[in-house]
Amino acid sequence: MSKKTRNLLPKIVKDESGYALPYLLVTFLLVTTLLVLTINFFYIYNKYEIRKQNKKKLDLACYSAVQQFIAKEKIDLSEEQIFLVDSTEVLLNCRQKGFYYSLTAKSKNKTDSSAVTCLLAEKAEDPFDNAVVISRPGLNAVVAGSTKIVGNILGTTDKVTKGKIFGVGQVRENYHEGIVKASEKIFPKLFNDSVLTNEIFNAHDNITSAVKIFDENVTIDKYFLARNDTASQLFINGDLTLTGSLTSNKKTKQIFVSGKTTVETKTVTDVDFEIYCDSTLTINAEAVIENLLVSAKSKIKIGGNVLCKNVQFISQKEIECENAVMNFPSILCLYVEPEDTAKQRSAITINESRINGTIMLLASDAASNKNKSRILIDDKSKIQGLIYSENNVELSSSVTGTLYTYNIMFYKKPTQYINWLVNLNINRKKLDELFLIPVGFTKSPKLEILKETWEY
Repeated sequence: MSKKTRNLLPKIVKDESGYALPYLLVTFLLVTTLLVLTINFFYIYNKYEIRKQNKKKLDLACYSAVQQFIAKEKIDLSEEQIFLVDSTEVLLNCRQKGFYYSLTAKSKNKTDSSAVTCLLAEKAEDPFDNAVVISRPGLNAVVAGSTKIVGNILGTTDKVTKGKIFGVGQVRENYHEGIVKASEKIFPKLFNDSVLTNEIFNAHDNITSAVKIFDENVTIDKYFLARNDTASQLFINGDLTLTGSLTSNKKTKQIFVSGKTTVETKTVTDVDFEIYCDSTLTINAEAVIENLLVSAKSKIKIGGNVLCKNVQFISQKEIECENAVMNFPSILCLYVEPEDTAKQRSAITINESRINGTIMLLASDAASNKNKSRILIDDKSKIQGLIYSENNVELSSSVTGTLYTYNIMFYKKPTQYINWLVNLNINRKKLDELFLIPVGFTKSPKLEILKETWEY
């Protein structure tokens, strides 16, 4: 090796060894960064999981408190209550919402909160586990035509015989699958009217100083809702119109209307409205309605191709339902005071409609001689649920559920037949086991959750 070559070697070795430090630094930085990212990932994930578990704990506490509340024999609507669930405090508030209870449960800790609002209703037990219940004293029922009843028949006597009406087909031999029972404890008036008279008809007593007053006709559309989003109570000294597409995540809006209320054609709303109207309610064709409660002092008219869910329609004069679909839970209720001569022939008239819920005719004086009110349902309708009348029912539709009435009426010109079961088609066994009825039929109701809404 030449001298010149030997002199170059140390320089070459020295120059190559200088690259090792940057490689080590880069490697160390990458490893450190990866380690920090991994630690941060597990820290954030662990924090998320802890928060998720805390939220789940609050949710379970709320749900457990609701279950404890509905298991109580007596329901307290007076004030907020505190339930302790595994060291977690849950605040419960229950109020009447039409024919249901609205129960809100809230819980929170330093980092999170949970809230759920439930609608509560009664289990459909005795006497509503029967297919037909007739409360008229000294019952002498007669069966004719194409009647088919699946389920028990309960009456004040067990007198059910076969009969013939000219022009009506002969009753089949197997017209009844079940037993005929008699009881002296069948009351024409089973429902507690205070649910209506104290809580619904006197809703004006709950108007607060924060109410927003309009001395004019009002149209509620999406722009009106946006402008009045925070208002929970409105008083309209005029007519009210709902129109367009209405939606809101806010709490219940109570509206008090001195004039008439109209839902325009093709209106779509899921806003939690409670409307107390001193006049009429008209729902025009092709409206889609959810979460609506209306108490009207005059007529309620529901137009063609209307679709409803979770609605309560209460009238003190008349209800007319034409070509509508009402999904569960829905309620149609007529309240009659026979002393008012203008209301003695009041009626719920249902034509070409499907009702999944409860149809009720209530009277301040049940089975009064002055009272000619009735529920009238045509043969193109279908009912699933409960038909309850403290007076008369004329029924031509099929029913999956229970008919409870003072009288079953059948008219064939020129004769009115009382408690003749003609062409009835009632099947109690096919009613869904989860079907629930309004509160007010029993002093100590067995409550179940009808609907629940969680706030996140």
